Amino acid sequence: MMKLIQAFFCLAVAASAKAYGLTGSGDISLTDGKTGIGPIRTVFTDEPTLVTVDGLEWGEDMSTVTTLTYETFVNGKSEASGTIELNAEEGLPASISAGEVYVEDRGTASFRVVLTSGDSSSDSSANFQAFGTGVAIIPLLVVLGLAMTTRMVCLVLSSDIVVSVVRSMEPFF
Repeated sequence: MMKLIQAFFCLAVAASAKAYGLTGSGDISLTDGKTGIGPIRTVFTDEPTLVTVDGLEWGEDMSTVTTLTYETFVNGKSEASGTIELNAEEGLPASISAGEVYVEDRGTASFRVVLTSGDSSSDSSANFQAFGTGVAIIPLLVVLGLAMTTRMVCLVLSSDIVVSVVRSMEPFF
């Protein structure tokens, strides 16, 4: 009986010494840093943007690694990095915040997050459109211009609402 208890104790100690290796990462999602609105598909230049990596996949790794490091690149330039402590008993994260970044140039911005845990690493990348903040007023000017020229304010506002709803549902199609 004593040997059975010792064997069980040795298994429990060995199981608690296991660490988990990163086997994959999923999509990058962005959140507006000022308003907290997200996920967003376009970013404003020179404004804070929060980067999140979703869909992290974990596998058993017999090493003693208990940290996850990330480095976030925007257009090939390192913008954020950090370390996250891992604790399998509390649950391994399915997503992580990979820092706050600023996009400097207009056009297509390439985001890439490299995650490393011991010997295992994974990276995710995505492209987003970046615009100057002045572009945000264009839809309002279009609606006002149409309302003034057609003199059908209700029709123009209704069509604007319908277009906005359909546009927001795009990922579901």
